[in-house]
Amino acid sequence: MKTPTLAEAVLKIVAVRACAELERLDAEHALRDSEMHYRSLFDNMLNGFAYCLMLFEQGQPQDFIFLRVNKAFETPAILILAKVVRAGLEPAPTQAI
Repeated sequence: MKTPTLAEAVLKIVAVRACAELERLDAEHALRDSEMHYRSLFDNMLNGFAYCLMLFEQGQPQDFIFLRVNKAFETPAILILAKVVRAGLEPAPTQAI
């Protein structure tokens, strides 16, 4: 069995590292493509969609923050619906009998 020369050993190390770098770049490209695909679906869907953060006080929902919405959600009718939902979070006033 022949002992590899220094040049062959260095070449093998460079080849292994280059292969790993190419695999990483391929994975990044695939991730970028996937993100673009799902962002396009989210932005162009016909139904309004919002990703929200619910804020709680003492275990009860008090408010929410819109983190991301699509174009369809931004229509006036959907914003009115969001106000109705928010109003539903408020406790109903109690009346004395």
